[in-house]
Amino acid sequence: MKTIAASIVLLQLLLTACPASEETRIRQALEAMQEAVVQKNAGKFVSYLADDFEDQQGRDARAVRGYVAGLLLRNSRVGVYIGLPEIKINADHARTECTVTVTGADGLIPERMRRVVLLLDWVKVSGDWRVFRANWHEPGE
Repeated sequence: MKTIAASIVLLQLLLTACPASEETRIRQALEAMQEAVVQKNAGKFVSYLADDFEDQQGRDARAVRGYVAGLLLRNSRVGVYIGLPEIKINADHARTECTVTVTGADGLIPERMRRVVLLLDWVKVSGDWRVFRANWHEPGE
């Protein structure tokens, strides 16, 4: 019985000592991007975009920063809710797909809301995951 308990403790120590998996690192990047918007920090949000980023409307990282900054200025409060992402990793590239709901408000109750299915293509840059392409569509399309 002591051997089983010792094995479990050793396994837990090994798991906590291991570096985060690539999937976990991508989830953490998504959460950091979400938090940057909620904290009204467009610069931090854009720091997760690759230098060659482009979205489906042809915007680069600089244009996205302006778009996000405008969104944050128009709403005193912004909420971002990300559904559980589906993550596919292939070496130093990855793709995430998730439903994202963004709300905007000037008071306590959200006055504006948009829900999209967000597809992000990621690339590993100097060991960190960065978004290089973003596409979205309405749920059900």
